[in-house]
Amino acid sequence: MVYQGTSLQVYMFKTSKMTDLYKVKKVNMIFQILEKCIILLNKIRRIESKLMNHPESQIDDIQIVGLQHCKSENLVHFYIKNKTHLADAMPLRDESFYQSHYWDEQIADYAQLFKEKCAIKFVLLKHEQVIGTITFDQICYGAFRSCYLGYLLDQDYQGKGIMTKALQFCLSYIIKDLNLNRVMANYVPENLRSGKLLRQLGFEREGYARKYLLLNGVWKDHILTSYINDT
Repeated sequence: MVYQGTSLQVYMFKTSKMTDLYKVKKVNMIFQILEKCIILLNKIRRIESKLMNHPESQIDDIQIVGLQHCKSENLVHFYIKNKTHLADAMPLRDESFYQSHYWDEQIADYAQLFKEKCAIKFVLLKHEQVIGTITFDQICYGAFRSCYLGYLLDQDYQGKGIMTKALQFCLSYIIKDLNLNRVMANYVPENLRSGKLLRQLGFEREGYARKYLLLNGVWKDHILTSYINDT
């Protein structure tokens, strides 16, 4: 009887182990299928984004294109190269921000954002390398019809008038094609170059906000400006 009981216990133990292994294999298989589905979905979304009628322009040898026409690795290179240069203009970022998979997702998501006109994201390219970005987000319609503007430029291309020309094109699209009334852009007081750029483009100072944004781990005061559509 003892022998039979022991045999039964051993059999049940082996059966339990086999069941656990089967469950683990099944779970792993499900995760693999889900991972393939996500990759396929991102590919489909990237194809959709390439088919959309996104505004583009050219300034000498610099292209202004939609985010969907940019490679994720080139965006990573831009942000890593300019990490110190852009530190005081950006929130603290975790390491995923500087990896291709993060930008693959951003590019894939952009098709829907552009379709709904919730955000318009331009990238400045020189020989396929990213040298700057221009973003219009938090776009509101209805009675407000406004958005926020943000822009970044590679440290090697500062002071050459590139961002001025690029923003002239992008602002024209935002105002005329989206029929917005107000574009808001805010900058830290010590960023004199940004202040000068916005004045040249026709932005008006509207106020001063203390501790407005948490940039590089520090709450920063900002000068508030807006471009008003007076046409």
